[in-house]
Amino acid sequence: MKSRQILSDEAEWTIDARLSDATCDTILQALKAVENWLFQGRIQPRTSSQLFKTIGIYWKPSPPFWWKTRYHHVEFSTTFVVGEALCCDTAVHEIAHVLDNFLGMHPLSTIFGGGPADLMCRSIGAEPECFFPRFRAPGFEKRMTALCVEQNPTLYGRSLGPAEDFAESFRLVVTNPDYLHSSAPCRYDWFENWRLTLLDQFEK
Repeated sequence: MKSRQILSDEAEWTIDARLSDATCDTILQALKAVENWLFQGRIQPRTSSQLFKTIGIYWKPSPPFWWKTRYHHVEFSTTFVVGEALCCDTAVHEIAHVLDNFLGMHPLSTIFGGGPADLMCRSIGAEPECFFPRFRAPGFEKRMTALCVEQNPTLYGRSLGPAEDFAESFRLVVTNPDYLHSSAPCRYDWFENWRLTLLDQFEK
């Protein structure tokens, strides 16, 4: 069965017909990586997790303007893909933004706050309300340094805002957990607790 069909039938995600089979393979690889992280120590369901069925992510090509920026991006629960440049790590990062929006108090929590990115930021000793927009807040790294709190181990994650900090931390806990554990243990511990919360909420 092709990745496109698995994503549609099992995860109940919507995949735009214009996305290539190779891109669909990458998206499925990212989904499996996230579910392996989510269900560690538990038996995985035969189909996709209830969490991702509930979200129903829509993957589609970016509008022409975004091709110039070369950035993939998320709006609500839709992920816009630029060209064929999507790798598994980036797909996991974008899934984190969808989770931030879907599980937040605002459907655009990656901009306005209120999602799990704010919770993670607060857990390490910062006030997310100080940063707007959440995905690219001026002075974010300077403020975090002044607070003497744990920094994101990636340049992208520590320099832009709480939403990108969250998405990069999520990418690492899914794809390279040992590195996150050694370089940002507070974030690692927060994600472990959050993972258990997600299981209790969606996967009973």
